[in-house]
Amino acid sequence: MPIRYEALKEHLKSVLGEPTTPNPNQTPDCSKSATTKDWVRQSQVDGEWNNSLLQVTKNMVQDGKSDEAIHRCTDALTTDDYTVKQTRKQVQSMIDGARAKFGGEEKRNTATVFAMLTEDERWSSVFAFDELADRAMVISKPPFLTGDPKHFKPRPIKDNDYTQVQMWIQRNWGSVNKLTVIDAVNAACDNQVISPVRHYLESLPPSALDVATVFETYFGVEPENDVHREFIRTASSLFLKQAVARAIKAGCKADIVIVFEGAQGIGKSTGLRALFGADWFKDSMPPMGSKDASNYIVGAWCIELAEMAFQKKAEIEQQKAFISKQEEKYRPAYGRNEIVYPRRCVFAATTNRDDWAVDETGNRRFLPVKTIKVDVAGLKRDRNAIWAAAYAEYVKDPMWWLTDDQAIYVAKQTQKRFEADIWIELIHKYLSQLTEISIRDAFEGCFPQKNPDDWPVDPQKITKQDQRRMGTCLISAGWKRDGKFNKGERRNQARFVSLSGAQDDE
Repeated sequence: MPIRYEALKEHLKSVLGEPTTPNPNQTPDCSKSATTKDWVRQSQVDGEWNNSLLQVTKNMVQDGKSDEAIHRCTDALTTDDYTVKQTRKQVQSMIDGARAKFGGEEKRNTATVFAMLTEDERWSSVFAFDELADRAMVISKPPFLTGDPKHFKPRPIKDNDYTQVQMWIQRNWGSVNKLTVIDAVNAACDNQVISPVRHYLESLPPSALDVATVFETYFGVEPENDVHREFIRTASSLFLKQAVARAIKAGCKADIVIVFEGAQGIGKSTGLRALFGADWFKDSMPPMGSKDASNYIVGAWCIELAEMAFQKKAEIEQQKAFISKQEEKYRPAYGRNEIVYPRRCVFAATTNRDDWAVDETGNRRFLPVKTIKVDVAGLKRDRNAIWAAAYAEYVKDPMWWLTDDQAIYVAKQTQKRFEADIWIELIHKYLSQLTEISIRDAFEGCFPQKNPDDWPVDPQKITKQDQRRMGTCLISAGWKRDGKFNKGERRNQARFVSLSGAQDDE
């Protein structure tokens, strides 16, 4: 049956936004995901007028179009042996059928609207909850929007989406309360939970890449010797497996922090962004322990601690505790309840210094890796292969923490990066001949009299902070705290013994 192509072309240009010219040598894609334009073209090419008209009508009903808007489009599809009135009569029955199939006379409450959003094929893939970003999402084109579904980009739910769902139900089913819609949409989101990083890892094809060599291959790490090479390869494997573990087992213990050392501008930050992906990488960490820091964790797979900004002595205890946390507790803006969010991120530090270690007790979690030049292009190219190999290694051997022997080697490496206190030098200079000492003795020895009449140290001016600092310096200089003195002028004062002196005595 020939169709009035000229009228059709002009009308569809205004209704669908572009002219439609039939191509007899090309068969349109009329799969399940076909759009209204696809079905219009199909009706022109193969002459399956009735079926194509039905699909056009069905799509436009799903898109929330009014009866009149549908008629304006389908009028132009009228064939030569049909009148517009006849086409309208046939299309109206199709419209009524399409609308009647949805919902029927059921009462529109939270349960029935939820059933619509989760069981009806037009809605079942629209809403979801992103557990990484901890928020409700629109992940495919909802029926109230126009346009090609292939071009829809997932996004967070907006307040207007609830209104649009309500209006769509009012047009296609009947009146419904706004709060009913909000509750049903939120329940539909919770019914379909997505985990982008975990799904990404699980979908990757197998890879033969060796995760232990990633630091050497892509981050320009040059081992100093065979022992150091073993450490670098262990660090590379553990870091990547730890990231996989956090994606698969959210909230698991994961407090290893790789410290990428190297000159400014060699690509440390850019390389990490390329490895973890721009959508899942963050590099502007707020002060640790703050409310902003807890909120910042959400949605990240890797967080860069840029230029070791977290390594400030006054806050080191708080920062160690923050890095070791396995979950966040926070109250979102306008939220009624506190949220408990299992951490899904790892930390990576960057610095251009070689004296970044400031805490003699907590540096075991920081693994120093000196980089020369980061191959950012290579990381972008081989990112999928790297993570496929890391995922396979995690499944094969789900261990992402240091052994006792490895922890000892890490301690030796971080000791080389220790930000030495000037008092340590004074201890080596003035106290090396002693075998035991108190804090007061250490002050008197390190700060001797300038002349015979001067009292070397005023005990009243030695603060608690000074005492703690001297004790820390003694330990760093090779002394060990060994109880208290039990007699004489030093009775009940902390006793420190020289480890080198003790070994000499033996």
